[in-house]
Amino acid sequence: MDEIKAQFETNFFGVIRVTQHVLPIMRTPAYGGGVIVNVSSINGRIAFPVISAYVGTKFAIEGLSESIAYEHEPFGIKVILIEPGAIGSNFMKGSVLPER
Repeated sequence: MDEIKAQFETNFFGVIRVTQHVLPIMRTPAYGGGVIVNVSSINGRIAFPVISAYVGTKFAIEGLSESIAYEHEPFGIKVILIEPGAIGSNFMKGSVLPER
């Protein structure tokens, strides 16, 4: 459970913290809007086995980004979501597997 919480802390709550800091500035008439760029993953759109905690964090970012985009459109704020696909890495070595 601690590792799952750590993934959400970084991947999801980290995005929220940064967004909370920039939105008040972007919403001011003097600043006049802007663009928020969030990085998700193809795993935020399509669930894959073995990496359920990671997939959960990316689905959460997808929903958050879409919601923020709707809420802040009147302020001239756009949200761009980057969803990279598979790349060669050791990513699966760090997966959280269920205990048997």
